[in-house]
Amino acid sequence: MKRILYLITTQQKDGPGNVLINIVNNINRTKYIPIIAYMYYKKDAIESIKDFVKDDIDIVDLNMKSLFRGWLDFRVIFKIRIIIKKYHIDIIHMHLHRPIIFGTIASGKRCKKIATIHNQEPHQNPSSAFEYVVNKLENYTLKRCDYITTVSKAVKNSIIKCYKLNSNRINVIYNCINENKYSFESINLKQKFNLNRKDVLVASIGRLEPQKGIDCLIEASKILKENGVNNFKVLIIGEGSLEKKLRLLVKDSNLEDLIIFTGYICDINSILDQIDIMVMSSMFEGLGLSLIEAMAHKIPCIGTNVGGIPEVIGNDGIIVDKANPVSLANAIKDLLEDDRKRKNIGERLYNRYNKVFTYKKMISEYESLYDR
Repeated sequence: MKRILYLITTQQKDGPGNVLINIVNNINRTKYIPIIAYMYYKKDAIESIKDFVKDDIDIVDLNMKSLFRGWLDFRVIFKIRIIIKKYHIDIIHMHLHRPIIFGTIASGKRCKKIATIHNQEPHQNPSSAFEYVVNKLENYTLKRCDYITTVSKAVKNSIIKCYKLNSNRINVIYNCINENKYSFESINLKQKFNLNRKDVLVASIGRLEPQKGIDCLIEASKILKENGVNNFKVLIIGEGSLEKKLRLLVKDSNLEDLIIFTGYICDINSILDQIDIMVMSSMFEGLGLSLIEAMAHKIPCIGTNVGGIPEVIGNDGIIVDKANPVSLANAIKDLLEDDRKRKNIGERLYNRYNKVFTYKKMISEYESLYDR
């Protein structure tokens, strides 16, 4: 049996965290023994991967602490080496740039090294001294990994351009979701937020950070309202550093009757069947996991033409230009006015999900990589 150390930045159940949960819970346990280590504990994480992985999987907190958000804590290199020796690790599978950098340096030639890149990160086009250093370190370590995977062709092309890597060394394995993985009590959204039962629910799910372009969705909603379209509500699902700023934008735009901030919802699958339209208005995006979650529930999707989003929804969803609220407003209006079109797009995206984005397909591809 092969012992695999999964190295990730924090214990937070975010996009990469969800993917890690799906991998360790579903790989063939007659062939592989998973162990998880995370670099540091994120205090404001609402959910932890600890609560979602199987009880027999060991999880280690590397407790990375120092200036520059822990980047100078070189003790973690020796902690990783201790784990590799203690558990007789055969493969180290590293997710995100910090684990890739420290994990590769720590493991050396002690085990097979697999790096997974989840996003088109700012340091890939550095604009500060810190980003420049991270860029050089990631470049150095990626070239010493046995295998590299990316979550989309867009991310693959980005790192090839950035680091001059051989494309044959990079495997694209799409992040996927297990739509049956949790069982929480469903929230009745229209009842909870006192909505009209005839309202069409438009949702955006993700961190409230600049990457997600939520301000563009707000501007699009304003355009729709000014043009007399009022048969919908927008649910902004998530939390983040821009929440206060976005709430103020909604208030200043006189959109408090249309746009609702729901906060973080623990199990998205428990409410997706109530959503009519999913919007991802990102400025950049490695893949777009919330779109895949929506596709699994036959929800029509609108996404911006950035990163891996076009790969996710393909020609079956609706693609708009990033940072273009007029284009986004027109796409939303088109779906609001045509129930049949919403249903047809939802069905096509569901079929696409079953062909490309099931968790069983992702697990099979990773297992093939582990067996090489």
